[in-house]
Amino acid sequence: MRHTFLMIVSMVLLGSFLLGHGRAAQAIGEEELLAIVKQQAQQIEDLNRRLSALERATQTTRSRQENTDKRIVEAERRAANAEARARRAEAEAKAAVETSQAVVASAAVAEEEEKEPAVTFKFAPAPTLKGRDSEGRPWEFKIRGRLLVDGGGLGDKDDLYKGDNATEVRSARLGIEAKFFDGFKVKLDTDFADNEVDIKDAFLEYEGPLIDPFTLTLGQFKTPNSLEEQTSNRYTTFLERAAFTDAFALNRRIGIGGGANGENWGTYVGLFGQNVNVSAPNEGLAAAGRGWFHDTFVAKRARTTSSTLASPPAIAGSTTMPTTMKSAIGSGPSSTSPTLEA
Repeated sequence: MRHTFLMIVSMVLLGSFLLGHGRAAQAIGEEELLAIVKQQAQQIEDLNRRLSALERATQTTRSRQENTDKRIVEAERRAANAEARARRAEAEAKAAVETSQAVVASAAVAEEEEKEPAVTFKFAPAPTLKGRDSEGRPWEFKIRGRLLVDGGGLGDKDDLYKGDNATEVRSARLGIEAKFFDGFKVKLDTDFADNEVDIKDAFLEYEGPLIDPFTLTLGQFKTPNSLEEQTSNRYTTFLERAAFTDAFALNRRIGIGGGANGENWGTYVGLFGQNVNVSAPNEGLAAAGRGWFHDTFVAKRARTTSSTLASPPAIAGSTTMPTTMKSAIGSGPSSTSPTLEA
């Protein structure tokens, strides 16, 4: 096709030449005309060689471009494979590190378990047994007790009050407390004072991870009223609580309650019947609730103040003043839990 195209071109050129020089062509001889044709054929041959050279150069360039494209595609494929291998190697290295850490942690736990006895016993501040069940969950069993005795005597130089003295067992408590199954707590506490046996606390409580930060209590426990009523008499400043709270005869009752606590807030509500030690034909129902909140700045200021005060001597068997101050601002457990003993 290329040669045909060149022949057509040459014929067109020749025709143009002949048409342009019509009369001159008639005067030209046969030899001169043959020379012109040969010259045109030589030009056509030169053009053909140049065109062939251009085609070869184009083909060479196209081949080089195809080779370059193939090399680029191959390089991209190799880079993608290398990146995939790098990701796999990174994932394998991470998995190996996690596995080694888990092995080290398991070995450390096993070593600690071998070092520690299965069950430990501690006498102070209360006889306590601690251990772990078959699933590794901690459990604890504690024996509780308390004895509060009052005594007094009067005397003067005229012996008007001679022999006016007396003693009294204010409280003689004995009970147990157990914690188990990641959040369950059982408490049973009785009082033997005044020649009677009164059941104080007798409840089951759960504050585990399933309902965190909530708490659920069932049994006999303190109704959630008044900070002073929630505070144990081991930590009150005076022998008796304030007359304002005693006037309402707040005590423990059988019921169900629940609440939640935060860093600087808390709330608790419950529905109650009567006290287990009281028998009445129609006990009725009582609803009670309590909430608290304290400012972080005030709490920090109170803790700083209480830590800098010198501890005064205990008054009538109570604890020191800083502890009472801390309870009064609501920053200790006595301000949040309705199950603390009286």
